[in-house]
Amino acid sequence: MSNEILNAEQQKIYEEIKDAYIFTYPLVQMVLYSRAKTNTVKANSERAPYNQFLHNKNVWTPEERKPGGPNMDTVYSFGVLKLEKDALVLHKPKTDRFYTILFLDGYGDFREIIGSGGLGGREEGDYFITGPAFEGIIPEGFTHVEFPTSLVSVLLRVQIFLNSDNDIENVRKYQKGTYFVPYESYGKDYTFPDGEYNPEYDYNFYFKMKEKYGIKPGGKFSLSQFKDEALIQKIKTIPQTVKLNRDEMGFNRNGWEYFSIDTPLPGSDYYERAFSIHWGPGCNPAKASLYPQAELDKDGNQLN
Repeated sequence: MSNEILNAEQQKIYEEIKDAYIFTYPLVQMVLYSRAKTNTVKANSERAPYNQFLHNKNVWTPEERKPGGPNMDTVYSFGVLKLEKDALVLHKPKTDRFYTILFLDGYGDFREIIGSGGLGGREEGDYFITGPAFEGIIPEGFTHVEFPTSLVSVLLRVQIFLNSDNDIENVRKYQKGTYFVPYESYGKDYTFPDGEYNPEYDYNFYFKMKEKYGIKPGGKFSLSQFKDEALIQKIKTIPQTVKLNRDEMGFNRNGWEYFSIDTPLPGSDYYERAFSIHWGPGCNPAKASLYPQAELDKDGNQLN
């Protein structure tokens, strides 16, 4: 990291690029996530085509190498919606336990939660899901859930009772009973279409900042446009801004860390949104879940 002091013009350029990076960082992550999660022909336990769920078969253990953390009481399902002119219908079964369906828009902003702590509670229901291109009439008998982006990430959480024999079968019943169908196929037999696999979409992605600096769809950002070495070195530190100051974003109680920020809401602080997406995309809002985290034991030793 350069310790040289920037002049006023250099600082202005740096701040503009930093703001653009922080604003677009969640969009990049959401595109990366959606490409990786939908990059398959058939739904499986790792990926599923658009508008379908991939269902985990059990809780995540410390051996898992996936976004999120290990737990002992929740089984996850993931999905990515591609909302076009037509609407989708989400069917939610009646439940007897903690069960949430979290929705994040293409910016990574929290938009809605269905189930525990949100719409519908434990009751069975059908939800009319629309994106920005929808111009039709909302039919009666549905709860309308509207999104401002065509890309929407979905995370289903279902509680599992490990002290109950074979409770995973009950979890799978809820997973199977939670699904999306096109509205025109609602109430009819429906076969999920195949997806597509593209090896370039597994982990490759790009992001945009500002056209002012040559950043635009199809373009590339290059540090060569800047001549001052101090400014170049300062710009190189920008990606670290969403990783630093973790301690400043929360508080500690009895060795447990709690983030003081909630799931990002539309129009909220852009740094908090980037920070939240970096450390835990898909977190439930505080009204549904809290996420304490510990890295040290009571004597201050690193946990292993």
